[in-house]
This record gives sequence, C-alpha cells and structure tokens, in this order.
Amino acid sequence: VQLTPSNSSMVGAMLVSVWIHSVGKITQFQKTFAPDCADPLQALVDVLQRDPVLIPSFYKLDAHGRKVILDALKTELNFNFGQFLQTENLPASLENVKKVLGHRESASNILGFFLCRTFGTMCGIGFKNQGCAFMKEVEYTLFKVGLDAFQDLIAQT
Repeated sequence: VQLTPSNSSMVGAMLVSVWIHSVGKITQFQKTFAPDCADPLQALVDVLQRDPVLIPSFYKLDAHGRKVILDALKTELNFNFGQFLQTENLPASLENVKKVLGHRESASNILGFFLCRTFGTMCGIGFKNQGCAFMKEVEYTLFKVGLDAFQDLIAQT
C-alpha cells in the first residue's frame, strides 16, 4: 500500500485504523453495540459493518478506505501475524489469509495495509520515553522473514 502524500486517503485510513483498533476493547462499547461478540476485534468489525456511523472517523472515510480497514481487520481476525513470526501457528494458517483476500487485485493493498499497521503496533510494544523497546534489529529481521512470506502469498493470489 502506498502511504504517500499523493495518496492522502490511504494515510487517513491508516491513521483511523490505528485510532479505532482498540475501541472493541471498551467494555461498555462492546456490551452496548456488540453484546454477542466475545472477541473485541470481532465486536469492532461487527459495529463497523452494521453501524459505521457509531465510529465517525471511520464513517467519514471514503468507501475504499472503509473497505481496506475492514478487510485488514478481517485478516487480523483470521491470522495472528505475531504468532506466525514466533512459529506458534503453522504456515498452513496462511490459507486463512488467502480465504479472506480471495483472488482480488486489491490483495496486495490489503496485505500491505495490514502489515504496515502491524509493524507500527509492534514498534510500539514496550514504548518508553526513550523510544521503542521492542523493534530492534533481531525483531526486524524476523518481521522481514514474515513479510517475505506474505510477498510470496501475494504472488500466488
């Protein structure tokens, strides 16, 4: 995904994605708007699909930005990239990602968006005033291996 000034709608969608990602974890939000969802991320996806106006920053995005965010969240629901990097799930679990993406031309944009947000999240792990405590050379190298696996997946999709 191209996050450049010339593609400001994707920059906006990325920022919104980061901002809203934890909304489903708000207990009262989940109980009120997605009482049937045990998983906070699933609660967020359900609300965004059913009543997007409840999340104004998401609602104000263009249709493409909303779709990319929803597809990236659905990818995350079906595939934990952190577990993949730590070999806690099987490479066959990449099939879940393929199912979510289907055979669309936008598959690389969705994966790029998902991976960019995931990378940013990982960079924030253990954040202190001195900077990132997690994303050091070893972790980046591991992330790059996972990124390469996803690039192979995109090539096969």
